[in-house]
Amino acid sequence: MRLYIQVQPGAKSTELVTELALPAEKFMSGSGEVTARKYKIKSAPEDGAANEELIAVIARDYKATKSQVKIIKGKSSRYKTVEIT
Repeated sequence: MRLYIQVQPGAKSTELVTELALPAEKFMSGSGEVTARKYKIKSAPEDGAANEELIAVIARDYKATKSQVKIIKGKSSRYKTVEIT
């Protein structure tokens, strides 16, 4: 399963905020829109801490293990493509 995620690091709490339609070019080459989930993440975007917290939250939400969740694009961006295997 592939997910498109917009992240807001450094938030007061970690939570799923909403689903929204965003331009596809933020996540991949192409045009049109994709449905993305917006997460607020408490961790700061330093040393991969926000990415690690995002992986843990997605694993919890989708009842997967953290090793099944991988950021395949956007490790240093607010716009991420995540795959759950």
